[in-house]
Amino acid sequence: MQHSLKVLEEIQKMDLEIGEIEGERESLRSRIGEVEGEIEALEAEQRRLGEELDGFLKKKRDVEEQIRLRVERIRRDEKRTAEIRKDREYGALLREINNAKREREEHEFELLKIEEEIAGLDKRLEAGKAAIEEKRGVLAALTSDFGAREPQWDKQIAEVTERRKTVMGEIKPLVLKTYERIKEKRGGLGLVPVKDEICQGCYINIPPQVYIRLMRGDDELITCPHCHRILYFDHSDRSEAV
Repeated sequence: MQHSLKVLEEIQKMDLEIGEIEGERESLRSRIGEVEGEIEALEAEQRRLGEELDGFLKKKRDVEEQIRLRVERIRRDEKRTAEIRKDREYGALLREINNAKREREEHEFELLKIEEEIAGLDKRLEAGKAAIEEKRGVLAALTSDFGAREPQWDKQIAEVTERRKTVMGEIKPLVLKTYERIKEKRGGLGLVPVKDEICQGCYINIPPQVYIRLMRGDDELITCPHCHRILYFDHSDRSEAV
């Protein structure tokens, strides 16, 4: 059984190596997805700002038209003042001119506010455009890196997998099946050492009788009573071995 445990330890090292390679792949793929999501969010914000800008531009045109109408009315009414002889009519026309001037000033003030909003939106759109270009550059670099590294990952995994197949033949299928089942349930770690009477998988003390059996090297698989991983004695702790 000690030989089987050594073989399982070697298999687990290879499994962890494969997991690390796959982790690198997934990490880079995840980062690419994050950047793609950031670009989509920026583009959505650009569309929203564009729609907001269109609204202000329409409002600007409407206000400019109102100003134009007030200017025309003021010009027309001022010409009429020379033709009016009655004081009452003259006074009424002057009031209309003054009202038109007041309305023109209000619209001009409103126009200034609208133009400030437009200028602010233009700046935000330009900043958003620059941010998108920057993110696209990052995405291109990440995608290129992924494409360059993927053949290496595939090659490394294939090499480790081939070595694993060779080593697998050195232990009984039932032992390997037990390890595989525990590994799947325990986050890729199916075999752990015991040191100072503590399982190095769940870090809980194991019963003394189990520890004695591990030190003795009983000819059977011994699992942790708590996390159910396969246990082996950590011979690096010489004081315990003695």
